Amino acid sequence: DLHSFPTRRSSDLHGVGTVFKLTLSGNEKVLYSFAGGKDGDAPYAGLVLDTDGNFYGVTEDGGANSDGVVYRVSPSGKEAVIYTFTGKGDGGDPKAPLITDDQGNLYGTAIGNGSPGVVFRVTTKGKITILHTFGTGRDGGTPLAGLYMDTKGNLYGDTFDGGLNGVGIVFQITPKQKENILFNFNH
Repeated sequence: DLHSFPTRRSSDLHGVGTVFKLTLSGNEKVLYSFAGGKDGDAPYAGLVLDTDGNFYGVTEDGGANSDGVVYRVSPSGKEAVIYTFTGKGDGGDPKAPLITDDQGNLYGTAIGNGSPGVVFRVTTKGKITILHTFGTGRDGGTPLAGLYMDTKGNLYGDTFDGGLNGVGIVFQITPKQKENILFNFNH
């Protein structure tokens, strides 16, 4: 079986996204269909799989505050909201897939409500830690892409804007939550 991917499809029950499983032979099974309320809406990003077969992802919209959620879907198709974004200091509107560490923590980026964006860690029990909040200048802003983690626990990503030239940066966030700018994009 291939991993599940969330998407909006015409066969979606509520029209706001599904998590489905597709076998190599082309057989599809919908695991979960989002309702568009507190469970989330617009699951555009890919999923990450844990050792128990649970899938974790984010929705761009929906949730109690309409700023998106971090969710889990079990192999049997039961969905649980792990964290609901507030659109304040935690960002919101996450667009990129999550990654995990060896302890099962989830990492991602979020923007939301005019915020220049954040890098976050959330446990599978819903405790969120903001690892970095972007400004609107030299340190970058609008982190739309996913993250990469090296063997030392450093996180790497890029931003859509900000930096020396206003068109984004490549950054590193250390385990001590220090941002290092590795590259400034040019026009």
